[in-house]
Amino acid sequence: MVFGPWPYPQSVLDGPADISPNGVYNFDVVPPWNNQAYAVVGVGVSITLIGALLRFYVRVFVNKRVYLDDYVALFALAAFLVFVWAMVGYIQGGGLFVHQWDIRVGNMFTEGVYLFVFSLIDCFYTIPAKAAILLEWKRIFASRGTGASNWFYWAAWAIIAFNTASYTAAFFVVLFANRPLAFNWDLLIPGGSSPLNRKNLDLFCLGVNLTVDLATFLIPQPIIWRLKLSRARRIGLSLMFSLGLVSIGIAIGRTYSTVRAEYPWPTIGDSSYTLSPLWLWYLGEATSINVVITALSVPLAFSQDNFLRRGLAKVRSWTSSLSSKFSTSRESSFGGSTWPKTLGSGSSSSRGHHHHRLSDEDGVAMGLADLKAMQAYQNSGSYYNSNNMDAIGIATDRVTNTDSGNNAHSSKIIKTVEISQQEYNGSNVSLVPTYQRQYPWTGEV
Repeated sequence: MVFGPWPYPQSVLDGPADISPNGVYNFDVVPPWNNQAYAVVGVGVSITLIGALLRFYVRVFVNKRVYLDDYVALFALAAFLVFVWAMVGYIQGGGLFVHQWDIRVGNMFTEGVYLFVFSLIDCFYTIPAKAAILLEWKRIFASRGTGASNWFYWAAWAIIAFNTASYTAAFFVVLFANRPLAFNWDLLIPGGSSPLNRKNLDLFCLGVNLTVDLATFLIPQPIIWRLKLSRARRIGLSLMFSLGLVSIGIAIGRTYSTVRAEYPWPTIGDSSYTLSPLWLWYLGEATSINVVITALSVPLAFSQDNFLRRGLAKVRSWTSSLSSKFSTSRESSFGGSTWPKTLGSGSSSSRGHHHHRLSDEDGVAMGLADLKAMQAYQNSGSYYNSNNMDAIGIATDRVTNTDSGNNAHSSKIIKTVEISQQEYNGSNVSLVPTYQRQYPWTGEV
């Protein structure tokens, strides 16, 4: 997109946007990294949209319930797409890693508009994206009805408030830092000024960003490591809620590039080249945050008998068939025979498989609060807490042994939300609880 028209003679607009250190100007230079940048943008957008569609599918068709964090995440997605639009426009306007003296003044004005949009969209994206993560985690870790006494509840809200207040203030500072407003992209405006050092403002925002990311990573860890699970299972859960460490690492790289960048305010420098890495760093950081937002929904999309799961089953069937044909072909070529069947490899029709689906009232199988309750039940044989009834969502059954008269008395249901038992025959695929399908790293609970 071309902005303008700019109120300057064409001779000025066609001139270089900066003074070349060696006196050589090349307006026809081919941007060296544009194709790679388009590929990276495509990957980031694809990952984000696939995750967003899976989350939408889970909320609408699996849980059949939409939460506040879903609307907040949708707002963050819209801001992310605006950032992608600005990045693509910046690439088309002058290109990544092109020195400013090889860009015409008119094109540099256009680049300045996209840089200004980039500065504003950082606030519009970061506020809802971090809030969506913390609101969802609050539902998992903070039981309903116990918010006043649950430290995670207040910690999550404190981080959301700190992040929102900081970036809201930054938004207004960025909006009014340069006077007049057009001085953000038109450095030739007479009387234009930059009372505030924009680099210092961006470094402040990056400090807030790193603090929020680190706090978001740390607050669920004490809960996870207090669960009475094996070390391997706790490590698995910890890693699941530590995906944000990737965004922390990328944010550190963005901070380093920001320190080295030459900002166009208040003096003209090689901004087009030195600010180019910031686009890539931010794209990577935003994509990693989008992964965190959708990570907990992806397993649920394949947890029930739906077209997604059936599609995966068909793919597995095809790959197993191809593998079997390949193995048979190899054995025939070498004159060998198949291995004899081992114990337990007979047809599953000879043995019944029972599938218990444990889920809360929203159809979400055992969250982390559920693990606590399950461990309490395993240790004491029973668990009941009226305050956590709605949040824990565990279906637990106690089955007593058959007495001498072979009369089995019924199970005592400590807390029943939903138990579905299905009998599968004629299948070689062993069935596991929904919880294990969603969180396979935990093994059997």
